[in-house]
Amino acid sequence: MNVYVDRQTAQYLEQILREGHGHPNVRGIMLWGGWYSDGSCGMCLTDNDMNNLPTGDVVDKLLGEWGVRSLQATTDAIGFFEAFLFRNADYQIKIIYPPGYRKFLLLGSQL
Repeated sequence: MNVYVDRQTAQYLEQILREGHGHPNVRGIMLWGGWYSDGSCGMCLTDNDMNNLPTGDVVDKLLGEWGVRSLQATTDAIGFFEAFLFRNADYQIKIIYPPGYRKFLLLGSQL
């Protein structure tokens, strides 16, 4: 993908992300959105004041459209479960243990 500043960069990004997301063999997408103080990076998601650029709007739109995935897991014999999480995301954790359950919100800033 052309990463130079271009009026169509956001449109191209959306097309590529939709192609990847829709492919049955793609299990995840990792996007590196660089940052240059002079604004010369066509793939930057935000400006210097953290306001979305058109590419950032595309990413936010697609995340909202695709929704949030959930994971269900069972602990091992001693009650242990391990998951690798991204630091900059928030997670809602629900632990079911009869007779009731507990809900937790784990913020990325706590990781």
